[in-house]
Amino acid sequence: MAARALTRFFFTLLAGALVMVAGCGREAPFYAPASLTVTSDPPGAVILLNGEDTGEVTPHTFPELERGSYEVAVRLDGFVASPGSQLVELAPLAARDVVFTLNRTGIQVTSLPTGARVFLDGVDTGETTPATLSGVTPGAHTISLDLAGHYVFPAQLPVTVTEGEVLEVPAASFLVRATRTVLCEGFTNIFCNGCPQLSLDLHAVQADTAFGYDSMVVLKYSMQWPLVTDPHYQYNTVENDARLFYYGFTNISALPTLYVAGAMAGSAGSPPGVQGIKDAVDAARTPEPGFLLDVTADRSGLSVPATVTLTAIDGPVDLTGATLRIALTQSEVVYPEPPVEPNLGETEFYWVFRDMAPDITDLGTVQPGSPREFTATLVRDDWDPDTVEIIAFVQRESDQVVLQAGSTMVPPVAAFMSAKSQEGNR
Repeated sequence: MAARALTRFFFTLLAGALVMVAGCGREAPFYAPASLTVTSDPPGAVILLNGEDTGEVTPHTFPELERGSYEVAVRLDGFVASPGSQLVELAPLAARDVVFTLNRTGIQVTSLPTGARVFLDGVDTGETTPATLSGVTPGAHTISLDLAGHYVFPAQLPVTVTEGEVLEVPAASFLVRATRTVLCEGFTNIFCNGCPQLSLDLHAVQADTAFGYDSMVVLKYSMQWPLVTDPHYQYNTVENDARLFYYGFTNISALPTLYVAGAMAGSAGSPPGVQGIKDAVDAARTPEPGFLLDVTADRSGLSVPATVTLTAIDGPVDLTGATLRIALTQSEVVYPEPPVEPNLGETEFYWVFRDMAPDITDLGTVQPGSPREFTATLVRDDWDPDTVEIIAFVQRESDQVVLQAGSTMVPPVAAFMSAKSQEGNR
């Protein structure tokens, strides 16, 4: 009996030692749950995890969360939270606590695009839009935004904060404009292999919020080959050909071809794809041209009077030797079936070039505080005015670089500033 008991004791001791050795230096299994406790002062705030409403209110403990990163936020009507959100890393078996302070007085600031640094009374808050500033002293303040590669108008927005209220500063309060709008010019044909893909790629880039109309505009010219009956070419053979010969028939020797800010992207017949277009546009955003280009137009009639305004930002801009070109385009043309035979099955076309005004060459020097205006009349024909846009660009003739572009798709700086100057304090 004593021998058997001693044997059992020995094996029990050995098993315990093996467990200890096996567990030595190991982490908790990745599937082990973690807990997260969220509290707020005052309590009763809705809890959001990774932007989703959990259905729970503070204080609350989530006892079985998987390992990983969680963005925690709370929401209570009439209050703003400090901080706006907290990023929590949960390891297996971890127990984390996050605390929020809720204030009845504060400011909520948004912008388009997002990601702009927010300044309160000239001091960097450390927040970026969309941002929540809590505990702001009631009274008069100024809000400023800063976003790399963009101008922001107005430079300072006066606001008045009322005790016990959360002031909302919507995106429309500021005009955030890219310092340089990049012109993409596509050379295509309705029966060109690769041309439908270029159209879709350009459209996809513009759909990306990082490449809005203030950052990038598109004109697509139709060429006479391989199908001379291309209806987009036949509508305006002279001016389509003129853009081809401007860059050189020997350069655009194959289709499709893409020019970005006046320089070929990729090679003739082989333009870049979506990421390549993004890279080319990003590279063309600098250097800053020092002026903005605004376009307004009346598209209600068959003739479209357009006004282009050049506004110097930081100092005089010498545009001697540059040309202003103003074009009318259809943002989207949809056919019930391919409009011509033979075809590649394409029925939707984007940014189809239609008309170009005579070149304007006497641009001179644009002085700060003295914008220069130029006018032209283009032909809308019988197209839906909702699909008609005017795109203008300034092109330096010595090297064909497109210095700046603009369109009717973005609010003009002058009109925006005029409206804001009449609002006074909020």
